[in-house]
Amino acid sequence: MKKRLILSSIMSIILCFCLATGSAYALFTSESNVNVAVSYGKVDVTAKAENFKTYSASWNEATKSYESVEQSSLTFATLGTVTVNNNDIVINNMAPMDKLTFDIIIENNSSILAKYQTIFTVSEELTDTLVVELENENQSIEMVNLTNSVASKWFTINPSDNKQLDKISVTILLPENVTNMDVTGSISYTVKAIQGNAHVVDPVENNENELYIYSLNDLKAFRDDVNNGNTYNNKTVYLMDNIDLNNEEWEPIGTSNSKFSGVFDGNGFTISNLSVNKENDSYVGLFGYTVKGEVKNLNINNATVKGYLGVAVVSGSPFTAKFTNIKVTGDVKVEGMAYVGGVVGRNSYADLTDIIVDVNEGSYVYSNSVSGGVAYRTYVGGVVGFLGEGAHTLKNISSNIDVIGSTIDVGGIAGIAHYDNTFINCSSSGNVTLQNADTLEEALEIGGIAGVWHNQDGHKVVFENCSYTGVLSSKYVTGEVTTFENNGLVGAKYSATGTGELIIR
Repeated sequence: MKKRLILSSIMSIILCFCLATGSAYALFTSESNVNVAVSYGKVDVTAKAENFKTYSASWNEATKSYESVEQSSLTFATLGTVTVNNNDIVINNMAPMDKLTFDIIIENNSSILAKYQTIFTVSEELTDTLVVELENENQSIEMVNLTNSVASKWFTINPSDNKQLDKISVTILLPENVTNMDVTGSISYTVKAIQGNAHVVDPVENNENELYIYSLNDLKAFRDDVNNGNTYNNKTVYLMDNIDLNNEEWEPIGTSNSKFSGVFDGNGFTISNLSVNKENDSYVGLFGYTVKGEVKNLNINNATVKGYLGVAVVSGSPFTAKFTNIKVTGDVKVEGMAYVGGVVGRNSYADLTDIIVDVNEGSYVYSNSVSGGVAYRTYVGGVVGFLGEGAHTLKNISSNIDVIGSTIDVGGIAGIAHYDNTFINCSSSGNVTLQNADTLEEALEIGGIAGVWHNQDGHKVVFENCSYTGVLSSKYVTGEVTTFENNGLVGAKYSATGTGELIIR
């Protein structure tokens, strides 16, 4: 496997998954009781680095060739150094033909059935220069070559298994022919461990229909590939680890000319610290444009997203892609001119299922649709800004984010409930505010679930088992709303003349 210079970090992940219940109650007399003792199971798989050795090239006059000679004190012949602090390894001033070797020992201290996977990731700066070789003592653990990573499949382990699961011998070599000596990058070795009954996805090498994302560099490469024309139609992209975007300015995945149309499976992992600051651009979020396919099993923690039209944390223009099992948490601030949502923005024409927006106090979704002295329709919601017409269902949706709109169509879940939409098991608890409508009729286009419902002739909108527990506030030019439509659950009709039916049950 060819890669490039090094700042190596070996990381251990120790996770605990536990469920406990207990009770004590009287039986016949106050002196009788039942005691339930519960202990927690532990998932504990660790990695440690040891047995470090450095080598440098030395000319052998007898053989007229260079040979690799072991050095002392973790130094190289040209005064380069290796510093080891627990599992953090720093190599400074590596020269051509310098080499570092060490072992990574993987140990199992779990008390329950567990699964583990090992991942070796190289930063983009090192690609195609440094040579990194891995050799497993346990030959049954096959490593799969991926874009910027090498990963094993998931392996199931018992508490009774040998404590040492594997030993990985690592060799890092700077080749003789390297000419660029101004390079710095990183390599990380990660052990991931989960409880034994958790769902996992194994990586598959050279599978043209699947892509595996292990690092921020992998995510950026995927994004750039989509934006350059590869829509991933009929392909699945798997997120294989948590990724921190570090609040760096993010360029959304998918453009108007190249929309993501595959399946993005977050695998239950989290993308954190998303930052998009494009006040004059439309259709922004983690994804800009999606179509067909699905985004699912994804968590996003901490997000600041600013744009113009179609602004949201997950996708600015969701269009016909489904969104399933999505969770948005942490500190979240979403701002735009119109069609603004906590999860998806404008033109959602597919089902939204199992969506949770559970954010910290102070988080909000805000839309100011007044421009040049003209107030446009706002369409802002805690989950979706504009839900398109048709037989689309929002099911098992909850949100606690505050929603603020300048004009009309302001909802705790959706800005608009279009005709033939169905809302099932939807709840909202964030405060919903309409700042300044022109008339009382417009000021009534606010609701704890949907800001307005489309009463198209011959069609219906259904709300089943939905609830709102936040505070509604709506003002218009000459007053403030004191009584809301439909007990505050759903705002006013979209049209003064439509004969469509609103069903709340």
